[in-house]
Amino acid sequence: MRRLILLFFTDPESLNLVKEVAQQIKDQFDYAIGKTLVRLSNSECREQECNSGNVIADALVSHYIESTRKQKMSWTSAPIGLINGGTIRNSISVGSITIQDIISALPFGNMVGILKTNGSMIWKILEHSGSQHKMGGFLQVSGVRIEYDLSQPIRRRLRKVRVRCGDCDIPQYEDIDLSKTYEIVMTNYIAFGGDNYTMIDTNDFSTGSETDYYVFANYVKSFSPIYTGIEDRILFSSGDSENPSTTIQTEESIRTPTTTTKPSNSASSNKFNVSFMINSLIILNLYMTVKLFV
Repeated sequence: MRRLILLFFTDPESLNLVKEVAQQIKDQFDYAIGKTLVRLSNSECREQECNSGNVIADALVSHYIESTRKQKMSWTSAPIGLINGGTIRNSISVGSITIQDIISALPFGNMVGILKTNGSMIWKILEHSGSQHKMGGFLQVSGVRIEYDLSQPIRRRLRKVRVRCGDCDIPQYEDIDLSKTYEIVMTNYIAFGGDNYTMIDTNDFSTGSETDYYVFANYVKSFSPIYTGIEDRILFSSGDSENPSTTIQTEESIRTPTTTTKPSNSASSNKFNVSFMINSLIILNLYMTVKLFV
């Protein structure tokens, strides 16, 4: 196979074609879709609130606003967004945001969808996030205010949860209702049991048609310049703070995640086509590999 590839790329006509395509791909990746006035850091995303996690989680919620509006007085039915900190692989510096920046930050291309579940399950999910402190499964959030006490043992660290209302004309935060049904925007990685989020019933998750990097790119285009900061979405308290307003036993009922085939990304064409560029990386990487031998 290696010999066949080398034969193809040592042909001058074929090599010139690949060089041309590679340059086109590079131009697309260097295309600026917006800018940020602040550094979007990923260095803290596995252990505390990070501003890159905030803006990406906000992008997830924003993506579904129009499609989830149920009535005139409801701005969305999915006011909560969750993304695991380990998914965010790179920071984005102040200045222009390019396609390369987006994909470097979110390289895995997880599919975005909606989990419909009750407050009790949200509590269990967030409790598990507390057990993932300093690991990739620690969640970044939108539409949630959380308080943890890390001095407590695993599965008993979550102290308070307040959630943003969606069925309201003015969004505000209220104590989570364990029996109420909520809709949460997240990736299929979490929904299908990644980072041991095995308490989630995959039957309650509806996978969408867009990837996380595509959703983030569109958000940057729409809301540039970005200036998201730290907003006290995730707080840590000492053991002597007041009792939590809501408590629940959070022993996880372990389920084996259902194996589900990822839907194809049907992102609509725009000034950039993220799916095309990701697929084209195969050609680009192949070309760079061949350069080592020719």
